[in-house]
Amino acid sequence: MAIKIASVLVAKGSFERGKEILDSQYLMTGADQRFGCLDAYSKSSSPCEIAKLRKNFHLMAIASFAARNASVDDHQILSALERILNESSTEAAASQYESAKLFFLSLLDMRFTSLKDVFLKCFMQFLVERDEIAKAIMDLNEFLSYGKSKSTSGAMFIVLRAAYCSKDQHLIEQVKTSMENWIKSNLQRVCLNGCVMLAEEKPIEFAEYLRVIRFVC
Repeated sequence: MAIKIASVLVAKGSFERGKEILDSQYLMTGADQRFGCLDAYSKSSSPCEIAKLRKNFHLMAIASFAARNASVDDHQILSALERILNESSTEAAASQYESAKLFFLSLLDMRFTSLKDVFLKCFMQFLVERDEIAKAIMDLNEFLSYGKSKSTSGAMFIVLRAAYCSKDQHLIEQVKTSMENWIKSNLQRVCLNGCVMLAEEKPIEFAEYLRVIRFVC
């Protein structure tokens, strides 16, 4: 419920009030469960050291395994992000996007959730629909720098297809660089390129691409 209330406030332009809701929820439930090693640590630490740790929760990331107990499910997070993004008019789209982005990064910082493809796709789709392909590539790189995601194929497909359709070679090269940085599997990169070409009904181009790179299954 706290995530929903916070997202409604952010969608209405009250980011600070929404952030206060997240902070309260974090301190009431999330902090103890995310950083459960404090009690054990306190047995061998001075009150001053403990106080410092409480002021800087990130120093206690060694207990992050407990975060799952206080996490919010993916549907709640996705609904919250869509609520903020869909509130925007054409004129306010950029502002609402940045609010949704900050909201999501706050959830990551507080370990209410983790970096997942389903959330990244939401942001990437929003940007490419507004022809903000360059920003989509830049922000995808920024998001991925926050930590490892089990999969990025959905979000990467969205930006790769948008760049491919734009026929802007500079954008295409930017996406390919991102793929090389974040997707270590050559097979997966080939599959992503192939999926884009096939989605755009370019099977001959895909076959030529495989010939050029001399791809062998």
